[in-house]
Amino acid sequence: MRVSATAFVLLFALLPACNMQGKWTYPKNPDALYRAEVAQRPVAVAVLPFREDRPFDNTSGTYFWYLVPLMPFGWATYERPESSRMFFSISEYDFQMDEDLGKAAARSLTDSGVVERAWFTMGGETAEADYILHGTTHRSLYHGRIISYGLSVFGPLLWFFGLPGGTSGNTLDFSLELRDRSGQVVWTHRYSGEDSIVQGLYYRMGNDMITLAELMQEGMNEALEDLAARFPML
Repeated sequence: MRVSATAFVLLFALLPACNMQGKWTYPKNPDALYRAEVAQRPVAVAVLPFREDRPFDNTSGTYFWYLVPLMPFGWATYERPESSRMFFSISEYDFQMDEDLGKAAARSLTDSGVVERAWFTMGGETAEADYILHGTTHRSLYHGRIISYGLSVFGPLLWFFGLPGGTSGNTLDFSLELRDRSGQVVWTHRYSGEDSIVQGLYYRMGNDMITLAELMQEGMNEALEDLAARFPML
């Protein structure tokens, strides 16, 4: 009975949705932002908030499958992680999709040197822009697992010995359109990527959503390299 009580204390202490809060931070690595080798073009680009095209399908109850004996893990999937309150090691994720991705795109564009000037705007500051960048988010999926090794409530005991406690992965899918002052689309690009991490009591706790920013940085690097090559023809 004493062992069972201890196990339940550990269970509730180590359940997903700890009190840590995740927060969108971009760029993850400023030194890894794309920078063009050629001279910048003397044009200005206004970046608008990203448009919403993500499905609304968040499932968290499946996390508790890890309590079933012989079940090796439980899992959760969130198409809109900012609307969820249960991850492996964080309680919630501070993320405003339309603004945060728009500002990230503007930051990457500014640092790239592809254009002379770029800025984020909610829509009212475009008069001085030669081009306007429109982004659309198709997916920002979070997929998490909590690992119990088939031991139900006793599984978390193994985490103290360094065994992985869970995994967190992200998928990011977004598209970009660059339009001139007349509204004509002069360039498009679409990116889709995914990545994941393994987490334990002693490593990567609180980093459930860290790969989302890394994927955005990778996607913008890829897009700006393509834009830099095509810009002379625009």
